[in-house]
Amino acid sequence: MPGLRRTVDVSRDTEQLRARWNRAALPRLCAHGATRAGSTDVGGRGRRVPHLQRPGDLAACAGARYTSLTEAEAMIERSRRSHATVGLGTWAVRLSASIDSVPAGTFVGTGGMLHYDELGVFNLGYRLAPEAWGLGIATELVVAAREHAARLAPEIRVSARVLLSNPASVRVLEKAGLEMLWEGPSREARGRALDPAPVLRRIYGDRVLPPRAMDWFIEHS
Repeated sequence: MPGLRRTVDVSRDTEQLRARWNRAALPRLCAHGATRAGSTDVGGRGRRVPHLQRPGDLAACAGARYTSLTEAEAMIERSRRSHATVGLGTWAVRLSASIDSVPAGTFVGTGGMLHYDELGVFNLGYRLAPEAWGLGIATELVVAAREHAARLAPEIRVSARVLLSNPASVRVLEKAGLEMLWEGPSREARGRALDPAPVLRRIYGDRVLPPRAMDWFIEHS
């Protein structure tokens, strides 16, 4: 399995991921509003996050939070299908060395590449527990996921979406070499025609995305 330099270990062991999620991660990540890996925003951060300061920002994230074990298990099943199809999906992420007050061996989240069969693209995403924010873990994870996807299936294009009000995740994507392909109001903001300051999202990619994929991501941004 791929490793992320010296800081983070990743594992695709679904049973381990399921067990860790059941016992500890789900309640904690749901409580902090972590967003769905792969299907929504990269680096999803929900309530109690300083950079999401406007009510519209919070509304844009609200529908992306897991609120039940069933939703988390559905994410695991999507990852299982992605692994079975192309050999790459969501990884469990734990520290291989202590960072600040977070000890080695701590499960800090999930992330990686999910293959969207119907669109023919990878979608890059991650979720990290609050204690793992700001430690460079997201950058290591994203770079490792990109490198692994390039070795495994270089013909498959990589996509990612992010809230513009999340500058940290914007920097993560750009450091990993992804380019902005689209910027516009989120789906929630488009439903509020009179909003003077709509929530904006960006779509990133490692190259131009197929038209069907681009249309779908804009519609579901």
